[in-house]
Amino acid sequence: MLTDHKEIKKWLDVQGIVDYDIRPDGVVDVHAAGGVNLSSSIYLFEQTLPVQFGNVTGSFSCCYSELTSLQGSPRVVTGDFICNQTKIESLSGVDKIVKQINGTFLCDRRVTHILGLLLIKGITNIDVDMCGPIDCIMNKYIGTGDILSAQDELIDAGFIDQARL
Repeated sequence: MLTDHKEIKKWLDVQGIVDYDIRPDGVVDVHAAGGVNLSSSIYLFEQTLPVQFGNVTGSFSCCYSELTSLQGSPRVVTGDFICNQTKIESLSGVDKIVKQINGTFLCDRRVTHILGLLLIKGITNIDVDMCGPIDCIMNKYIGTGDILSAQDELIDAGFIDQARL
């Protein structure tokens, strides 16, 4: 993880990220209405983000990348959070990394440990299998606080790996 402000700025500039602040602790807040789009970035070959994002205005997209983890992802996203077509296999602890999403969370169906998405404030839609059975179950429980019922229903439907926190 980059900590030197000059190195952080250099990385953000290469990614085409504009209108941002770097906090004294190195956390990056992005204020651009379009948010952060790291999708298909020829410069994003890392398995984890080299910077720590804080608040992102707009959407955050890291799809079509080599990421294997959401480490460094924003704590707050005022739009959608898009991380499909990555090498991420598990969302274990996602609710400890991302605290708020004011939109859709999109990832791949093979991703496990998705229950934590229900603990993220503001999330309006979960899309992991293109409106398939996992999405139907998860979206039914958004905002209800009834994670155990969601877990039971996922297990009953045969999605044991997804039913983990």
